Amino acid sequence: SWVRILQGKDDFQEIFEEYQSLEKVRQLDTNFQLEVREFVRSWNVEKENNILYDPQPDGSIVTDTWGEVMRHMIAHEIHHIGQLSVWAREIGKKPVSANLIGKELSHTLPKT
Repeated sequence: SWVRILQGKDDFQEIFEEYQSLEKVRQLDTNFQLEVREFVRSWNVEKENNILYDPQPDGSIVTDTWGEVMRHMIAHEIHHIGQLSVWAREIGKKPVSANLIGKELSHTLPKT
């Protein structure tokens, strides 16, 4: 949702009620994975201070930098990893790994 907003695209959450089955949620994930991956991999320092104008229900507008939004998304994903780990333990399953090393999260440095 946040990536779509930063790209100036519609926020799919307005139609989220259409995704009430696991199959539909998985399809949504598949559809957005490439879009999100491309946006994240294209990140550069020039995008850091772009401004997001976020209209609120009361008519006010909150402004945030894209960098702040990206860090919020990262923290939120880490939160979800923790949630999944707790839920897995509660049902007797192996917890989800919180290890993010080796997940291609860093920029690839050009070979010299």
